[in-house]
Amino acid sequence: MINFFFRFRYLFILFFFLIVIAAAIFRPINQDEPYYNICSNLVSEGKLPYIDFFYQHMPLMVYFYSLNFAEGLASLIFGKIIRVILLFLTGIVISEFLKIINIKK
Repeated sequence: MINFFFRFRYLFILFFFLIVIAAAIFRPINQDEPYYNICSNLVSEGKLPYIDFFYQHMPLMVYFYSLNFAEGLASLIFGKIIRVILLFLTGIVISEFLKIINIKK
């Protein structure tokens, strides 16, 4: 069963990526999402988290979210898509790490 997952892991990741993108686009806006967009807008204007404005999360996350404002693409939908892409890039890294661990056994 584990070998089946590793053989088709990118297909599974693509399948779940499409499902989560659809869910992220069509679900109602969470109460935190406008706050993340405001903070990422402030970062895109050159302000620093923790110094120029209050930010209670890890520091690199707001810089990734500021991609939403890089080329004038400021929208909640594009912000949600960036969050889903980061989620699945993390999943791919974890999948590759588990593959390396499985090979060493």
